[in-house]
Amino acid sequence: MNYSPEESFPEAIKKEKQFDEFFKNIKAILRQCNVHDTRQAWTSEDQLLDSTLLQKQKSVRDALCDNFNTPKAIQELFELMTQTNKYLSQNPKEIKIPLVRQVSKFVFDILLSFGIYEQGDYPSVTGAGQEGGASYEETITPLMNVLTKYRDQVKNNAGEGGKELFKISD
Repeated sequence: MNYSPEESFPEAIKKEKQFDEFFKNIKAILRQCNVHDTRQAWTSEDQLLDSTLLQKQKSVRDALCDNFNTPKAIQELFELMTQTNKYLSQNPKEIKIPLVRQVSKFVFDILLSFGIYEQGDYPSVTGAGQEGGASYEETITPLMNVLTKYRDQVKNNAGEGGKELFKISD
């Protein structure tokens, strides 16, 4: 990361947007996954992501112990995000939800310690819901799934004429 005033602020905004997109991507993909449909045996992709997570946890810790080498820590987080995005590109039935939550929780916790996010910004991704009730994400997810399914049906039937669209909307 460049620390000159002209270049550092836009670069920081760009990196924050990339982190936001990472968390949004995880949320969207986890909505498609169902732990009951997921194969439980770990594949080589699961093991690779898990070993990458363990390595990056150590690397980030080492960077922060090295006189708070924040640029190195951020670089390690981006490498973990890249590996996670590759992992998420596979069939949703192969994605291990607890493993993805563990990765997102680690990234979120480091960014939380840097002051980039506040507690509760991404509770559904990290698994840290609100005390005493369902989180906002848990409450709205069923509605979002219905709306997404409806939108997909409308898109699929748009070329078939108006009668089919009226059947879907009822």
